[in-house]
Amino acid sequence: MKNYSVKVIIATHKKYQMPSDDMYLPLHVGAEGKKDADKLPKVAIIIPIYNVEHTLVENCINSVIVQTYKEIEIVLVDDGNDKDYAEFIERFKRIDNRISVYRHEQNQGLYQARMSGVKHSNSDYIAFVDADDTILNL
Repeated sequence: MKNYSVKVIIATHKKYQMPSDDMYLPLHVGAEGKKDADKLPKVAIIIPIYNVEHTLVENCINSVIVQTYKEIEIVLVDDGNDKDYAEFIERFKRIDNRISVYRHEQNQGLYQARMSGVKHSNSDYIAFVDADDTILNL
């Protein structure tokens, strides 16, 4: 059996709490190497985006897409970017069907963007990633 460990900052059942420590969620793969999707919790990766350089955003989203843990939904929150930037963000929905995009007409700030992502997620766990971060494979 192969073990995976995903570092996740947790908000369970969509009740956001600032954790004192990072939580590690152990994940197991059966002898055949196949994950049992019914037993693995789904994790929402919330990525608020506001005026971040396009290359950094692409790197961030691509780094989340290629993670070995596949039971994720990627929630991009466009926090009031201009129309051209909004179109840039929307194109990511066509890359991976786990990606959804929600748009604020005006910038509401990081906290509101994160909470909007939580509101629109359908997962057991929540993780926040900033749009200029790159996530390494574990």
